[in-house]
Amino acid sequence: MLSHLGFPQVELVYDDACPNVALARSNLLTAFNVAGVAPMWSEHRIGDPNAPAHIRGYGSPTILVDGRIDHSGSGNRKSSKKRPEAASA
Repeated sequence: MLSHLGFPQVELVYDDACPNVALARSNLLTAFNVAGVAPMWSEHRIGDPNAPAHIRGYGSPTILVDGRIDHSGSGNRKSSKKRPEAASA
């Protein structure tokens, strides 16, 4: 899922009540700065009926790069696994 400019597509999945969303945004800004590129990402709120299907089931916050979780540099891989879909009523 590369953007038209050849850069990876970055997405932030979040919940309004999550206390870590501000830190995730700050980390994204830092990562883009270190990479030397302009910060650009999409945000998707958990529970938004218009959110793309591929983001459903992730916890908050989750950062996806080209639709996948990037574990490079991450010491805790278990916390970012996709949650199973809840049964529909």
